[in-house]
Amino acid sequence: MIETVLGRGHRNITAKHRSTMMFTKDSEITERGDCIVAVKINKAISDLSDDFRQEILKGKRVYVKIACGRAVQSFYGYGSSMLVLKDDREIVIRKSSYIDKRTLLINATCSAYLLDRELVKNLRKEKKVRIEMVV
Repeated sequence: MIETVLGRGHRNITAKHRSTMMFTKDSEITERGDCIVAVKINKAISDLSDDFRQEILKGKRVYVKIACGRAVQSFYGYGSSMLVLKDDREIVIRKSSYIDKRTLLINATCSAYLLDRELVKNLRKEKKVRIEMVV
């Protein structure tokens, strides 16, 4: 099962947060949002298919691929039966097991800080971003 989220990079993306990464429907961000790696996304958590969200709630491993320009990075995280999956603006992936309404995956192998710097450079150029998630 695959979900694809489309968005854009932004000139203020710093990708310096060591434990999370976030995708948002917002079009403007400041450099203080150091976990944000995509803006203007076309789907937040609540927009993902019911079938996909049900698989997440089973605690399955989810493979994530982020592509921007020629740079691509893959990693994985896990769902949990404790997730809320209700947010209508954002998607958050966490290296920790912390859960709030914006959390899609926990115990991930990547955070914003660990993204390839070539990918971050492309994000800062406001290029299109494609996020694919496979359960």
